Amino acid sequence: MLLERNREVAATHEPIPLVTELQAQGKMGELTTMVVTCVDPRCIPENYFNLKTGEVFVNRNVGGNIQYAMRDILILNAAFPDSFQEIIVVHHTDCGSLRFKDDGMDKLVKNVIGEAHSAAIDNVAWAGVVNDLEWFRSSPIVPKHMKDKVRGLIFDIQTGKVEEVK
Repeated sequence: MLLERNREVAATHEPIPLVTELQAQGKMGELTTMVVTCVDPRCIPENYFNLKTGEVFVNRNVGGNIQYAMRDILILNAAFPDSFQEIIVVHHTDCGSLRFKDDGMDKLVKNVIGEAHSAAIDNVAWAGVVNDLEWFRSSPIVPKHMKDKVRGLIFDIQTGKVEEVK
């Protein structure tokens, strides 16, 4: 099904600039924002922020957890030093990962993968935007110049509005 859809898209596809072309044009430095958000297919930041292709980095994971995105944030920060002006963590209403407290999510995951990885599961933070922001700002692995560049938002899937979490 997806390959068939792609054939239709590819028929009218306009080439996307190569990284080398963007670098030659000095446009790689324009990517200054990272959006960390959930994999939920109802919540697409390119839609609710009206983004154009290549306008921001988007990192998606279950729950939009910033800890899961850290590897990518650190790699991009190393590749493009000091490029991030803003890191935006976006969670959304009616998210499956918000239906559980830490212990409930732990139990759910342990039931699926077993007790063998119990210690690793216990170290996962499943909570919301505020916890993500607190973790990011206090983490020793986050470069100091990035700690004050993180913001938290909630996307309401019913209204389409995005509100800042203070």
